[in-house]
Amino acid sequence: MVQLLPEAYTHFQGLPDLLRSSLPQLEISNQLTSIQVLIYFLKLIPTRNELDPYFNAFVDKSMKILMGIIKLPVSQEDENGQTHIEWVQTSQCILVKDPFIRQILPQELLLSHFNKYYVPEQLASECNERTLIKLGCAPLQFSSIIRLIKELYKQHEQEHSTKTSSIEQSESLNF
Repeated sequence: MVQLLPEAYTHFQGLPDLLRSSLPQLEISNQLTSIQVLIYFLKLIPTRNELDPYFNAFVDKSMKILMGIIKLPVSQEDENGQTHIEWVQTSQCILVKDPFIRQILPQELLLSHFNKYYVPEQLASECNERTLIKLGCAPLQFSSIIRLIKELYKQHEQEHSTKTSSIEQSESLNF
């Protein structure tokens, strides 16, 4: 039984192509994206409170297997400035729902300092937070924010001291 959810996930991945090939006349088959299919699948995963306690071990074991195979879509910008979707492991994603935090800590900062991506907003808002965390997404910790601020401060301080010393050197040469 533990393999049922991982098996269902592999079948869900092929759903958009299956619908397009077998039911091309339906509008939904052309509009269904792999991101929407992933959201539908994640919504089907039961939480501990939805089931009889007897099934909790089954769900937990299935989630551990899914953690290794589920990938989430993240936006990535290439050298030409073109945005494309890349699918990454859940362990590479940070779960943040607050748009203000996403604005002041852009994904580029997360990527450059932590090698992490934000869980896409649509997934973060529509899927169960506990499910995403059980699958390996990490909530943004206050300690991570502090560490990032410290790193940025040190980086800015080094740039400032380099500029200051070069200004001081050029001034001493003029006298």
